[in-house]
Amino acid sequence: MLGQMKRQLENSRCFRQGMEKDLEECAEARWLAKPVLDSRALPLDSDNVRLQGPGVMSFEKKHTISGKGSIRLDVPTDGCRRHPSNRAFSVTTMMRLLPGENLERFNRISLWIYVDSPAIANNFMELSIHNQGKHIMPLPGRFEGTHTLGIPHGEWQHVVWEFPYVYRDFVTGISLSIHAHRTPVPAPQGITVYVDNMCLEQVEADHYKGFDLRAGAIAYCHSGYRPEAVKQAYAQSGSGVFYLRNSSGEVTFQGNCVPQANGLRQMDFSPVKAEGWYTLEVDGKKSRPFRIERDAYIPAAWKTLNFFFSERCGFDVPGIHTECHMDVMSVHPDGRRLPVCGGWHDAGDLTQAAINTAESVFAMLELAIAEREAQPELSQRAKEEARWGLNWLMRTRWGDGYRHNGTVIGFWSDNIQGTLDDINADSGNRPFDNFMIAGVCAKAIALFRDEDPRFADWCARCAKEDFSFALAAMHQSQDNESAGARYTQLQMNAQAAISAMELYEAFGETEYLSRGVSFARILMACQASAVDPSFSIPLRGYFYENETHERIQTYYHRSYEHAPIKAFAMLYRLAPEHEDAARWKNSLELYREYVALTSRTVPYGLLPNGIYELDNTDFSTITHEGARAAGAPSLEEYNAQVRNGIRLNDRFYLRVFPVAYQFRGFHATLMGRALAAMELARALNDREIKQVAVRQMEWILGCNPFAVSSMYGEGHDYHPLYAPMSPQLVGAVPVGFETFENEDQPFYPMQNNATYKEVWVHTTCRVMWLIAML
Repeated sequence: MLGQMKRQLENSRCFRQGMEKDLEECAEARWLAKPVLDSRALPLDSDNVRLQGPGVMSFEKKHTISGKGSIRLDVPTDGCRRHPSNRAFSVTTMMRLLPGENLERFNRISLWIYVDSPAIANNFMELSIHNQGKHIMPLPGRFEGTHTLGIPHGEWQHVVWEFPYVYRDFVTGISLSIHAHRTPVPAPQGITVYVDNMCLEQVEADHYKGFDLRAGAIAYCHSGYRPEAVKQAYAQSGSGVFYLRNSSGEVTFQGNCVPQANGLRQMDFSPVKAEGWYTLEVDGKKSRPFRIERDAYIPAAWKTLNFFFSERCGFDVPGIHTECHMDVMSVHPDGRRLPVCGGWHDAGDLTQAAINTAESVFAMLELAIAEREAQPELSQRAKEEARWGLNWLMRTRWGDGYRHNGTVIGFWSDNIQGTLDDINADSGNRPFDNFMIAGVCAKAIALFRDEDPRFADWCARCAKEDFSFALAAMHQSQDNESAGARYTQLQMNAQAAISAMELYEAFGETEYLSRGVSFARILMACQASAVDPSFSIPLRGYFYENETHERIQTYYHRSYEHAPIKAFAMLYRLAPEHEDAARWKNSLELYREYVALTSRTVPYGLLPNGIYELDNTDFSTITHEGARAAGAPSLEEYNAQVRNGIRLNDRFYLRVFPVAYQFRGFHATLMGRALAAMELARALNDREIKQVAVRQMEWILGCNPFAVSSMYGEGHDYHPLYAPMSPQLVGAVPVGFETFENEDQPFYPMQNNATYKEVWVHTTCRVMWLIAML
């Protein structure tokens, strides 16, 4: 794999273009090779196919994969006016009608699609099952019942979708929808789509839900293990003995499988420290080769940087898009406007958010610093990419507290200001954003001071100014902010404390230390310092949303669980003689106790999400896209999810995964806890807690019930991810494994949709950040 990694870097010219993907290691290769146990053709003709939306449908005899002809769709990719949501201009749908059939006999749909679209590298489409039985599908206001596709130009593509969990007792149709997002390079606005050979199939379905391991698989970290680390893997069953073989096939270690919950068998080969390639073997099952070495995670780090390069906005990214969004503007309350192209596209769409950019820059700075000696080329490349993000953060501020905080973008604009597709986003004066960006700018100063002192001075000015603006506005009302821009007292003060300490470290001015100390006292008041004697697990050390302890702080999408712990750790490191130092250490030790106890409650060593109380929630902070009348959260749904957690007493439950509604996928929340654990490990010199942090990353990289690496292009069996505007990008980490309905167990089906399989800088940068901290 290291040889492959070197070839990928050479072929990309160290990110002058994106890394090549390896389709043979993708889960699609395994899916397409499955034996079909039963099938039924769904002929496509004028009697059973209908067109909805703009475009022209016809029957094509010559261009066919089946030899029987295909459906041809000539579809526009433009519209005269942008949609108010800033999403697609229009949607064209081909509906294959069905007479209200029960399709439970089948669990997969198969079809072939060809697209003529020279200017579009990835043609985004949606395949949906329309059920009108006991449960409506697609589920209104949620993302279930629809599978998204990315079809390349100029070749027949075989598409399969397994849907064993989708309700299908009264199916009235199967649809293929094509979204008009314009083209990422200048071109005529239209594409031609051919659809052929649609059929229903029955196959042996992939494991998609629960902690039980996929049949015939071994769960292990595909990236490998460091020599000094705990090295564990899992099988679903075993006779009692496992073997570790080196690259020559020789048995270098054998051990006994240890029974675990859910019928799992744990294999521990920690005594092996010799660097090299290895495979595990148990009961005739074999892992793929993995490595033990100090630099086991370096290929993954390179790949996360590749993802960010590929997501650049306002930049000509070869093979993906030319310079883009030069007509997206941020508007100051006084009417001034500035262009905000630059930085990185935030997720599967083309949206940007300043706080996600800031965290991504911070992760790159951490990586650049951590690998300066051992991996100088990686360090320099991380520094270059960090500067690209820093430049955007500082260029899109007005210098009076207002800045471009972000906006939804779901199409390729024409780059011409004054036309009907222009996007004008209101600038905001948000203290949380300004605190975070001030801290990031402060951290960058030392890294750039020698090579570019003028750029470092720009960082210094922005850091001091934005911190002052944040201080002045931190107690302003958040009533007019969107759900995703509202922060609790804990969140605001934790970010303020981190920012203060970054400025104290950069400038040495005691004013910033005093501020950090004050913010930390609020954080300590938010922490649970005593055990509730009625709890079945004696937990303390977690945090409430505020000093009054009205509600325990939990996260479901973005996560800042690490923030108070990072604040305490920075204070303890930079001011060890301060009168509050013992209290900071006590807060760290309380949270260490919480992490240690909860890490033993879930299979695979997974850290649970948090503690929830029945009837105690706040829906105003829940992000919901579209009309809230469709799929909006309810107290009944909240309580049902809470009760599926681990019972602590009559009112409180420990959930493995967050209570969530429309937005699901939980790698970000997990990595927030992993980063908190790493901060603890550093501050307290605690190897046990460091291993807890490592285990969370191993969960993402293969040591999970699905035995998949969820980073695209790293390891094996990675799923295609939701990336409507680009090809699959090596190094992308999705929003993450989700849950099904109100359950509290991992759910990762073949279905590719938002938000759980959506690529996201927030999750990808946190994997990068954790690798840097290791």
